[in-house]
Amino acid sequence: MTSKRIKIVWASFFVLLSLLVGIGISVSKDGTSLSILSSTLPLGSEGVNALAFTFMMGFIKWANPILCLFVGMNIMDDHIQSHKLLQRYLEFFIGLWGSLKEGLFYTQLLLLPLFIFALRFFPTNDLHELLILNGVCFLIGIQYLLWYTLLVRLVKHPGLSLFLVLLLAELSLRGGFLVDFGEQIGLKADTVHYLSLYLPALPILFVSMDVFSATTSLIAIGVPLFLSLLALLIPKAN
Repeated sequence: MTSKRIKIVWASFFVLLSLLVGIGISVSKDGTSLSILSSTLPLGSEGVNALAFTFMMGFIKWANPILCLFVGMNIMDDHIQSHKLLQRYLEFFIGLWGSLKEGLFYTQLLLLPLFIFALRFFPTNDLHELLILNGVCFLIGIQYLLWYTLLVRLVKHPGLSLFLVLLLAELSLRGGFLVDFGEQIGLKADTVHYLSLYLPALPILFVSMDVFSATTSLIAIGVPLFLSLLALLIPKAN
């Protein structure tokens, strides 16, 4: 768990930043300029909604799962070290629960200024889409943690395990190309189908909301959870 001092500083900073967004920012009537306190920022013909919405979508997709992973790594490390098998399983779920709580605290405070901005200036549909994306990306953060737990049990090195999680996320992104264009480059339709079905089991990088579903969620969490539970069978090295 992170220290109370870090939590207080983190919460204070982002609450103050949220207040600044709430009372110190305004948008021109035509939506082409943004005023921050006494400074005016021209946004061009696209307007604040298009630019800010695109930025927020990208930021949430990147920051939410990565921060959840970083916050939960040490917690999971501390809870899977027991020499007794049943104790390892019990501590695993305790650590996962603690990681979820810590991850929610840090990620949602980080994103609070963005949601304050969206609440003030975005239409309801855009705000709703951001909230759904936020939930999905936090789910992906849990997936990252499960993959990290699996890999750290196998390679016995936190830094290397983190690198491998991010590498797998990059590979899953590249695999999406095969799903989209596999048939055009000669892959069989069945191969593309199974690839699209099981690819979400790998750490997901920059999720596409168009293809994310209940089945995708089940595969994304269920597969690494099952593999992590299997990896806990590996005895702790003395």
